[in-house]
Amino acid sequence: MGLPEYLEPVIETRRFLTDFFWITYANDDEYSWDEAELNFPVGPEFGLSVKVDNYISTIQLHFNPQDKKHFLGYDDYLHWQPYKLRWSELEAICQAVSITDRKYSHPGLPLLILACCAPICIGDDVDHIVEILVQAWKTLGEDILTDDQIRQVIERIDNRDMQLRWHYDESRSYWWVGKGLDESTATKAYTYRRSRELDCEEPFPNEQWNAFISAVQDIVGEFSPTRSAHVIALAYEKNTIDKFRPRKRYDLTMTLDLTMGDFPVDKAAVNCLLKTLGAVLQSLCLGKAGSLSQEGTTDMGKHIETKRKIWIRIMDELSLGRGIIKQMLWWLRVSPSVMYSNESKPNDSPLQIVDRNADALEGAFRGICQLSTSGPDTQITYILPTAIQSVLESTELLGTEITITGPTALGWSTVDTADNGRIEFNFTKFPQGVDAGDENTGVIIIWKLTLQVSAVLHRFMSAASLVLLPMLLTAKPLSEKISCHWKGHCVVTSEELYDLLSAGAYEWWVRGTAGAA
Repeated sequence: MGLPEYLEPVIETRRFLTDFFWITYANDDEYSWDEAELNFPVGPEFGLSVKVDNYISTIQLHFNPQDKKHFLGYDDYLHWQPYKLRWSELEAICQAVSITDRKYSHPGLPLLILACCAPICIGDDVDHIVEILVQAWKTLGEDILTDDQIRQVIERIDNRDMQLRWHYDESRSYWWVGKGLDESTATKAYTYRRSRELDCEEPFPNEQWNAFISAVQDIVGEFSPTRSAHVIALAYEKNTIDKFRPRKRYDLTMTLDLTMGDFPVDKAAVNCLLKTLGAVLQSLCLGKAGSLSQEGTTDMGKHIETKRKIWIRIMDELSLGRGIIKQMLWWLRVSPSVMYSNESKPNDSPLQIVDRNADALEGAFRGICQLSTSGPDTQITYILPTAIQSVLESTELLGTEITITGPTALGWSTVDTADNGRIEFNFTKFPQGVDAGDENTGVIIIWKLTLQVSAVLHRFMSAASLVLLPMLLTAKPLSEKISCHWKGHCVVTSEELYDLLSAGAYEWWVRGTAGAA
């Protein structure tokens, strides 16, 4: 059988699958194994296997003919080579797996697990791929992931924007993947299954692979189910499938100076920006952000970071994403010279933050959390207590004239005040029922700022010792071991908070940069 006993209790649980697809991250004591192996047998002679470590931070794919075990590729957080399977191959393999081992269904778990190694390329039938993936997820259960998270998992393997395409070398009966529509000019992709001219690392076992695919086709051909997987997938309503289709992807980058210039940004502020921006984008199912590279110098044996290049991925709604980025940068009072570029259109002019009117937003987007320290170097951590929702909903906080609705399936709670104000809160980036742990950053959106909205927010910040991000505003002083990390930390009254928020991020930025914009 393909599943070892220690995997059977967890393999189809929400927590394992959210960890596997990196929606959540495995805790130190989450899993008992050092390395787990999922085997997908195909007939008596072949099979594929997937290995994961106990943190599920590295996912390895192996091809297992009888004579030898071949390492095909891997996916991790840093240096990945995951692109290995064509979708026509993957579907046939998973159907053959379900015939060989009746514990598996198709489309089902094998398709979901192996899909991380099957990029969606130019020329693929995207609608059909989406249909069978959605069918596989719904076969496992309606409440494993939210619909938005299923779409994010699908979007992660969509590589059409990279011009990824499969090419066929007829003389060698060899399929390989590269970046570019023309095989003569296609460049190297993240794969060991590449053109022989570029294949200088791990040669792909093509002869054995072709024999494997032939065996797969024989197994599938001999088995005649009453309904094919394709027909089952198509049975899913078309108007339902639309919301799972991959969105257009925009990859932006920008570099922040941590030591030089008129308005340097310190390391703690950059980390704060990434935490806040990442939380806002993820809570809106809009994208994500992270560090791309760092530059530094050494002073008296101590490393000092001087520059940080960050990346931001925006899905579909580019103007909304850029507007949120600008709000964050204004609150941090970064240099007017900071620009961010669209990596997918390198010839376009870089986007500047000085234009107040471009990408204007209706709401004001913020992060909110508690700050703590950990480790010997007192590293700042961003946390939310598990009881934070109860604090927000308490009568002491809201009073009798303020109403709260939610949280929704995506975690949003809406507070409406008697003076027609509105503010929304979100305290989790994870699906319902998944324990997020304490380390987390919440999100607020102020849709209509009023005195009562400001008062509710200030009482909430005071009651739960919260910090408003990225501007680092608090209702009461932080401890010395935390405040020493923040140059811009500021304690405000309810009235001062209202004045700052009503003036807005742009005015805050202009005041802090002395009108340099």
